[in-house]
Amino acid sequence: MPLLPTQSVACYSVISTLTSHRENRRNLSAQFTELPDKNEYPEYYRVIPEPRSLSGIKASDSLDKGRYNSTDEVWSDLKLVFLNAMHYNEEGSSIWRNAKTLETLLTKAWVNTSGLPDPPPSPPPGVSYPMQPVRTPMTAAKSRKRRTPPPDDEALAASEEKQAEKQVVLAQSDEMVRRVEESMEKWPGYGDVGWMGQPLGDPFVMYRDILQQIRDHQDEKRERISKVLDMLPDDSDIPYLSYNPTFMQGLLSLKTIEAQVERHQYNSSAEFDQDLTRLFEKGRRFYEPGSEDYGKVILLQRMYHQLTAPDASSSTGNNFASVAAGPGNAKPLRSAESTNEDGVTSFRISSKERQFTDSASFKGQIYRVGDYVHLMNPDDPAKPIIAQVFKTFLPDGASLEQNQPSLTVCWYYRPEQTIHPAHRQFYMNEVFKTSHFADHAIGDVIEKIGCQFTTKYTRGRPKAPYWYPGWPLYICDSRYNDKEKAFVKIKNWNSCIPDELRKMDFMPVQPFERTIVLRRVPSPFLIGGKGPGKIGEPEAAQLREDDSEKERDRDTKRKRLDTQPYDTQSRAAAATANIFQWGPTAAERKSAEDRTVITAAGGAGQLQASGVVIETLPPETVMHFARDLETGSMLWFAGPPMLMARARPLRHSLAYLAYKATGVKPRRDDGQDRAAAMEMEEAEGGERSMVTV
Repeated sequence: MPLLPTQSVACYSVISTLTSHRENRRNLSAQFTELPDKNEYPEYYRVIPEPRSLSGIKASDSLDKGRYNSTDEVWSDLKLVFLNAMHYNEEGSSIWRNAKTLETLLTKAWVNTSGLPDPPPSPPPGVSYPMQPVRTPMTAAKSRKRRTPPPDDEALAASEEKQAEKQVVLAQSDEMVRRVEESMEKWPGYGDVGWMGQPLGDPFVMYRDILQQIRDHQDEKRERISKVLDMLPDDSDIPYLSYNPTFMQGLLSLKTIEAQVERHQYNSSAEFDQDLTRLFEKGRRFYEPGSEDYGKVILLQRMYHQLTAPDASSSTGNNFASVAAGPGNAKPLRSAESTNEDGVTSFRISSKERQFTDSASFKGQIYRVGDYVHLMNPDDPAKPIIAQVFKTFLPDGASLEQNQPSLTVCWYYRPEQTIHPAHRQFYMNEVFKTSHFADHAIGDVIEKIGCQFTTKYTRGRPKAPYWYPGWPLYICDSRYNDKEKAFVKIKNWNSCIPDELRKMDFMPVQPFERTIVLRRVPSPFLIGGKGPGKIGEPEAAQLREDDSEKERDRDTKRKRLDTQPYDTQSRAAAATANIFQWGPTAAERKSAEDRTVITAAGGAGQLQASGVVIETLPPETVMHFARDLETGSMLWFAGPPMLMARARPLRHSLAYLAYKATGVKPRRDDGQDRAAAMEMEEAEGGERSMVTV
């Protein structure tokens, strides 16, 4: 089984640490990047049974295409790179010392990189060296000599090298994100509001009943799903958890909570409520989002919310959700295609049968307009609904529970909830803004999350209190029109957020050192993902944008034309004629013109045939320059920017235009009219052809 994507990224991060390490301005890894030439060092291959190099390990076909089945194998090969050098070279030589330094750095980087297990304690298997090493020092220059690949393999080698470099850039981006998140303010945890009230009778009877119902709840296969809580480790090193580590000597599990209840150690219902809420938080962080076990934790949490509500009910319909259908299945209310079962959303925020409030408190959190949240998905608990709060209110009618805080939210769709072409690629954790608004009971809220527009996502992470490290975070680049099955790139993020927030600095970011490069992933349906979406094509090639963006585009176009000379207006109109066309897909971008320096010079084959030596800039150099967001390649320009004056269009004052229309000159009584009169005299005398207002 090949490495998981997260494991590959972690391994690339370790390799990047090794290749970027310097001492006295020397890159120590340069001596171990390539294997020595077989013709010049045949003895090396007789002495070393398993040659290894850093470039061979980090090649795309090694980490991404199944050569390695476990991280232990990657560790063994990395270790072999330096063990081979230490065995072949004289102890104490320069190469031997560099290999020893990097071997120590390897262990340190491996242990400090998240997503990797502890290194194996034993030496790599299958390594057998002679009793006495061969004392043949290798020079750094010769060890770095590149082997010229056969002509038939040139294209493949170039492609693999490009992919390997891109993976290194991605690993560097991950490292920048990690450093920023580690420096950010940590979540202080739950507050004192919104917890369960004290019951009239014996509270411990109620606690036992709640715990028993959680224990006994079964899925469709008649299996108890509370097993997912029992499988949580008591003492976990999950980062960014909110609960107090001093609780039960750092332990938090369903069994410890049950023991607390049996010993009557809870002083209030709020304490009991807080511990179970923290337990569900621990489960969400422990299991992989989207997995079956993750969905079971979400389902139990929503069930618990219902059991602890003031008007608790035993209904299990819709997976305890307050809406009948989720994204991809829900239909607009009172539409021709909707029914009583799937009519959920609307295209406007309703004001009927409700009293709007400033906020809603629930389970230690205060929810306000603009907050992003995970909500219970009645169709698939493992895929919570991603939404932004637009209103908080208390219901007056019968649609939701009376006098219970509720939310009006705007839904965001996941890729698997859309209909899209098979070749479309997505950013990792990408979601899509929709026009669907829905009313949810406060019990549907699972947790707070974050969502950023693409430009901000690549530049930093949201500052507190909008987002904290450890919270789920999504990226949004486009709208999704489920009626036309089409995507529209967002031009102005302000059009996507509530009106109350458009004039403020909403979700400021803690910046990265530089713009990061984003990963793209294929359609979830190509890797076994399930709907409700599917592979398909948009129903209209000419996509329509929402009214607000239409208005802005028309205003922008009008202002631009008003300030341009007449003879340039036709060109401006032509430039904006296709403003709503569907942008090129990822597959189309791949086939675009290759604008790299090597291609501009005639290609790698032509250059090598002419004796030109091609050297690739190392990642530690490229990282300091601007790079293309799609390819990760360093941007280059044929020359410096030219300083050119822009021609200013003709502009006149209103007084001058009035004179041209009426023929009456203004008097020179006041300063404004005097300036206008001077303007007219100069214009009539031909002393200048352009007058500034």
